Amino acid sequence: MAGRRILLYDIRRAAGARRRHRETVDYFQLDDRSFYERYRFDKQSVDYLVEEFCGGLESRTNHYPASAKTKMLVTLRYLASNALQEVIGDTFCISKGGVNNIIWEVIPRIAERMDDFIKMPTGQALLDTNRDFHRMTGIPGIVGCIDCTHIKVNVGEDQKASFLNRKGFTSNNVQAVCDASYRFISVYAFWPGCTHDSFILKHSALFKDFEQKRREGILLGDSGYGSGKPWMLTPFGNPETPAQRRYNYAQKRGRVLIEQSFGQVKRRFRGLLDGFRTSPERANIATVAAMVLHNIAKERGQPDNFDDAQPGDLEMEEECTLPATAGAEFPEGRRFRDHIVETFFV
Repeated sequence: MAGRRILLYDIRRAAGARRRHRETVDYFQLDDRSFYERYRFDKQSVDYLVEEFCGGLESRTNHYPASAKTKMLVTLRYLASNALQEVIGDTFCISKGGVNNIIWEVIPRIAERMDDFIKMPTGQALLDTNRDFHRMTGIPGIVGCIDCTHIKVNVGEDQKASFLNRKGFTSNNVQAVCDASYRFISVYAFWPGCTHDSFILKHSALFKDFEQKRREGILLGDSGYGSGKPWMLTPFGNPETPAQRRYNYAQKRGRVLIEQSFGQVKRRFRGLLDGFRTSPERANIATVAAMVLHNIAKERGQPDNFDDAQPGDLEMEEECTLPATAGAEFPEGRRFRDHIVETFFV
């Protein structure tokens, strides 16, 4: 009996040694390029992310003991690669269940800080944004570009009709606005893929803010938003005059930034490009977290070139279209667009 107790003690001691070994693995020993390719941030920026989002996350259990820094690296690797959790677990010597627990401990913490990192510009930042867009388009007062993007999700047959989009796959439809520096200044991740872009806008807080004049400025949108609003400029479907054609060209020069912003964030975090293997609700949370991290990457000067990018990763979003009569409900939008054309493009 004594021998059995000694054997059991040795087994437990060996297991404890293995757990301690997990924490001695120093992923920061990777060279800078390899580290960045895996985690999409340099080492100093990861330290910043740990301090910003992982306070109090040191493990106090024996199930998957991991430091706050390891938890952030696991989460970044998941978002950056969209690899299977078993594969990520093998890298960090953590079980699949442990990886899942870590990811869904850290990602909500990042997403819930959205208002701190994704916000409409004010003060000098707003003036700088207006200036940058004016240089690109010749139109004063532009604050951002708006569009929606589809993030693939897996759903059961009972939900497929709601999440099946016009491109033929199931998705969440996420509305976002970017500034002239490819940073997201508004994100609305809520609706299933079958929902039209204009419907999402109309039910968003952003729409109410502009309609009730709590927010000033002009947004650039595609033809999916009809003839626009007094605060949104959309292109002419069939420009009839040289001035309208010049306007369309300028409007598209500015509007393309939102398509490029989607391309950049999807390359940075491939879960947005390939689709998350999780519920639509969790996919929306991960999408917001990824866009928060994208803004932080922009602020910290992280590059947008990744060696694992594939051909087609930066393809433009397909422009959403509406029937020709859809813009009729916004005659004030047509009048505002005509005023811009007559003032700046004749």
